[in-house]
Amino acid sequence: MDKNINMLSGGIWKQLILFSAPVLFGELFQQLYNTVDLIFLGNYVSSDAMAAVGATSSVIKLLVGFFMGISVGCTVVVARHYGSKNYGKLKQSVSTIVYMALILGVILSIIGVLITGPILRLLSIPEEIIPYAIIYIRIYFAGMMGLVLYNIATGVLRAVGDVRRPFYLLVLSSILNIILDAIFVIPLNWGIAGVAYATIISQAISAILSLLLLIYNKDVFGFSFKNMRMNKVIVKQVMRIGLPTGVQKTLTSLSNIFVISYISFFGADCLAGWAVYTKVNHFIIIAVQSIGAFITTFVSQNIGAKQYLRAKKGISAAFYTSIVLTVISSIIVRISNASISKLFGSSEGMLFYSKLFISELILLQIVHVPVSIYSAALRGMGRSTIATILMLTGLVGIRQLYLTIITLFVNTPAIVGLAFPVGWSAASILIYLYYLRVASKKVFINTDAD
Repeated sequence: MDKNINMLSGGIWKQLILFSAPVLFGELFQQLYNTVDLIFLGNYVSSDAMAAVGATSSVIKLLVGFFMGISVGCTVVVARHYGSKNYGKLKQSVSTIVYMALILGVILSIIGVLITGPILRLLSIPEEIIPYAIIYIRIYFAGMMGLVLYNIATGVLRAVGDVRRPFYLLVLSSILNIILDAIFVIPLNWGIAGVAYATIISQAISAILSLLLLIYNKDVFGFSFKNMRMNKVIVKQVMRIGLPTGVQKTLTSLSNIFVISYISFFGADCLAGWAVYTKVNHFIIIAVQSIGAFITTFVSQNIGAKQYLRAKKGISAAFYTSIVLTVISSIIVRISNASISKLFGSSEGMLFYSKLFISELILLQIVHVPVSIYSAALRGMGRSTIATILMLTGLVGIRQLYLTIITLFVNTPAIVGLAFPVGWSAASILIYLYYLRVASKKVFINTDAD
């Protein structure tokens, strides 16, 4: 099983790099093809189409975020059984998790298609981009099953330390998406629908291939649809960890929707510029998210093996690595602001707002590090509930309070954009203080209660 990383012994820094690098590069490829979507729209369709994708991204995350939270619970449960060498439970967990993914995929598609109209009205987006938004979001949600199955299957593989094959799949999916973008948007002239179809087709192919990896896996777990069963105990374990995370991601996305409604006040060009900023911003955040994925698995496996001190050392290594990477990447993006913005088209309005948001906000990404790393660590410990409450307090409560008060006195795009680092800062402080309490007492090893 040389493709799996042994997280229970050996150098932590080496394991962090071996695990996080493929996840990081995979996420870079995924973010690249999401960004290429905007580049094709900005250069070959219109800035209104770009604005529509930017406006709907938070709507998509509203439902996808809930599922991604549940998938974190899946990863933790698999990693825990793998770390404790309970291979019988491990096989039951994989079977149950795939069963859950099939059900969730159908539910998310139906809900996503049904809520499109009401959510778009909630956003108060400009009338000229609504037709684009409806086309894009309905196609995306109709193909949700591919995204769900891919994330579940690759989450299982990462939970046992296999990060190379999920990386290869993501590279393949990214390249395929870019090729389909070029075909559907330029010669076929399908516009924003072409971008949406390119996304769901590439996700579906990745899902099929990732399921095949589980089926033909020769390690300590195997999977077959014939023997697929739902284990209620495992479902409860997954939901205990994943449900709070899913609720947190969903409510955070709902908060982001309200931010989009504030941005919409300044028009379609501002929305297009905001869409560019958020895409560029994600290139910085994904490094920390990749390390967060490592630390959740690392902590969960080592707690399963009762190696508590090693788990704490891994958390420290992850935090300091994330700080360095965030500072370096933020500075590079800030320096390259004008050149990056021009990649997305020549619309003067879009370029003005894109450069404004990047110049004002990008160097503040460092405040995102503590909330990402320490919340990931707490999930690995099985301590999701309080972590979720604290994150919601900052990312939703403090953010909305800031917007409500500040816009009464000063209402500019940059001031509205500051709602994100304000929320991150508040959540980071709360999460870090709770982590210190957990890590400094015997309660660290009591992973079953908050």
